[in-house]
Amino acid sequence: MRYITSLQLISILLSSLLLDDVHSSTSGSSYFFYQTPVYPRDCQEVFQQCSKNNASGVYLIKPDGYDEAFEVFCDNQVDGGGWTVFQRRNEDNTVEFTRNFSEYRKGFGFLRREFWLGNERLSFLTNQKRYQLRIDMTNSTGSYFYLTYDLFRISDEWGNYKLTSVGQYNGTADTFVGQEPVSTPGAPSTPTDCYDIFTSGFSDGVYTIQPTGWTGSPFEVYCNMSHGGGWTVLQRRVDGSLSFDRNWDAYKAGFGSAGPDENVWLGNEVLYHMTSQKNYALRIDVVKPDLGDWHMN
Repeated sequence: MRYITSLQLISILLSSLLLDDVHSSTSGSSYFFYQTPVYPRDCQEVFQQCSKNNASGVYLIKPDGYDEAFEVFCDNQVDGGGWTVFQRRNEDNTVEFTRNFSEYRKGFGFLRREFWLGNERLSFLTNQKRYQLRIDMTNSTGSYFYLTYDLFRISDEWGNYKLTSVGQYNGTADTFVGQEPVSTPGAPSTPTDCYDIFTSGFSDGVYTIQPTGWTGSPFEVYCNMSHGGGWTVLQRRVDGSLSFDRNWDAYKAGFGSAGPDENVWLGNEVLYHMTSQKNYALRIDVVKPDLGDWHMN
């Protein structure tokens, strides 16, 4: 089986203006202005900017927000050109693809042979514009298949590089792309908070999470998907049936139940690990019969 996975921008593009130098003369003086090199953000921009040489090959790109430029293989032969290839596997299996989470994050292989571009690069790449995904496959009998999805995006490392959008399918092969986190040895398999669950399209409810660095068993929390979604409920007091007058150890361990109408304190130790893994917003909702509903962020 041989297959190539690539991206192509499908929104309207504007070519960047690249200036090598500008020369002007006033009163016998010469002035040279040099513009900082501007890298294309993907192979579609490479295709547009390199109008005199549109051959497929290795080029430098720098997606928005990424620290430095890096090499990619651009396929300018298939379906109009401008495709950023982020995976290639051939029958010879010269590159081992059974790798851990860290290696898939960084990328591996050889751009002109077999390779994986890297989850971190792919995350920056797919979140700067709207992209189309194309997968080209040739099986052991020589039959060729392809499929495309009109929207492709993955999350960042905090979301385990989960595939968040695939759009509509078209092609000659059966659809097989699903919205799952990257599954590699050493990759987290449990959501780290309610936002991870929210991005998978789930509604309000009790879910199991395991924050980064938490060495205990995964535990249940209530996830509120309103007001933008992905809120991890750390405390709820609905009545006086559960005492909150407790000692240090009780507040460290947590108490109550994560159910939708239950009193709960999630626990200081859990809360420490949760808030240490990402930047979070705090929201407090209060309901009083004489004042109505109000909240603060």
